[in-house]
Amino acid sequence: MHLSRILFIIGISIFISGCVPSLRPLLTEKDLTFKSALLGVWVDEDNNIWDFQKSGDKSYRLIYTQYSSPPFGTSLPKEGVPAGFDVHLVQIGENLFLDIYPIGPDIKNDFYIFHLIPVHTFAKVQFENDILHIGMLDHDWIKNMIDKEKVSIKHERLGEKPGVTILLTASTRELQEFVLKYAKDPEAFPMGKLHRQKSQQGSSLDIDSKQ
Repeated sequence: MHLSRILFIIGISIFISGCVPSLRPLLTEKDLTFKSALLGVWVDEDNNIWDFQKSGDKSYRLIYTQYSSPPFGTSLPKEGVPAGFDVHLVQIGENLFLDIYPIGPDIKNDFYIFHLIPVHTFAKVQFENDILHIGMLDHDWIKNMIDKEKVSIKHERLGEKPGVTILLTASTRELQEFVLKYAKDPEAFPMGKLHRQKSQQGSSLDIDSKQ
């Protein structure tokens, strides 16, 4: 596999600065669970919209609409920029995680699409009434731990310093062991909050044809 093919799609799928991309999922069929409490429209601390919809017995469709500008300064239209993701809720030990995987993008050029390889990202979640506590596996933390040889997990380094991206290449079993070990570490999974929007309409994005 030519790892340079992954760079563009990583930029699309890491919709929160600091996430860690993975070639393999966190889930197996036996680990999947479903909670209706996740369904609905949520807003994060940067006013981005997370619209979780049911897409299967144990799967969700997430329409994430970005309103806050990313760190690299790309300007966004006032109406926001939506993107679609397949999401699964995974039970590992007593912990719940989201496995997030991008849909699309809607590019009508087969040769270009051939050069894109989507990745998974992971988030720890906790439910508290109309608040969803969510923490993405933190990129700075895992990079520092790898650099200091405090953790050992299969990975590749993409890009040049100082903009190196850690891409996880570990198996699903190894990933599960890793997140279970560090699930209670607030530096590994720094938690933020999503607030439920009871009166807001869900996001609209025609992505059914892009599965």
